[in-house]
Amino acid sequence: MHLKRWAANVIVCVIPNKTKRKKIRTKLQFDTKWCVDFVRNIYDGKYKNAKLSTYIGRGGQNYIVVVDKKYVFKFPIRSSANKNPIAEKRISDYFARVSPVRVPKLEIINHNGKFIRKYDFIDGVIIEDADRNLVKQNMDKIAKQIADFLFVMSTSNPVALKDLKPKNAATPGFMYGWSHNDIGGNFILDPKTMDVVGFIDWENAKFGDIMPDMCNAVFHWNKFGHSALGVKIMKFYAEKYIERTLKKKLK
Repeated sequence: MHLKRWAANVIVCVIPNKTKRKKIRTKLQFDTKWCVDFVRNIYDGKYKNAKLSTYIGRGGQNYIVVVDKKYVFKFPIRSSANKNPIAEKRISDYFARVSPVRVPKLEIINHNGKFIRKYDFIDGVIIEDADRNLVKQNMDKIAKQIADFLFVMSTSNPVALKDLKPKNAATPGFMYGWSHNDIGGNFILDPKTMDVVGFIDWENAKFGDIMPDMCNAVFHWNKFGHSALGVKIMKFYAEKYIERTLKKKLK
């Protein structure tokens, strides 16, 4: 694998486009053909003639195949990514019912010991691919929707997920509770209206401190000129939390 990685890095260094470089490097290092073959020929025979688009997941952990802009298949190409996603499914299934932002349906497929994820496709753009001027013009709108999402998650305390907490008796608090835990680049925006239309990639979802996720997200957004987004999200989240606290005291 080290030799393959070295050879791949040498070959792709002459390719100027970063996306193409990443894609070719992955194909040189890993067998990705089986992923497309699985979708076309093995899964259920529905997608033999479908239009497929392929992408490399963040960190080169997964190979993504999008089918007719209807479904997304995520294949673990590194051994570290091949983890049973049953906890992810339980958490995402629950929050799909209560979240103010769409959470895509997840199906788990075990193929020869490989855990493949199949999601409903959500059309839109991630924040780094969105029009920067539109993001700035709609910053409050985006921040409020993300804050609402974080608030609903962090204040939820479902019995159905109790066993997935680090401590069964742990209860939600300010910026503490259930969290997506990778919000930075995993929400989908409508490219025209700048509405937040979905949250994807729930592999890291957990119960605990939300601040590390916010810090990582702010670092990510800063790279694309959206430094104010994190501050605005915290402002709107705090206002909702204070309002909820006051209502409880008044009862």
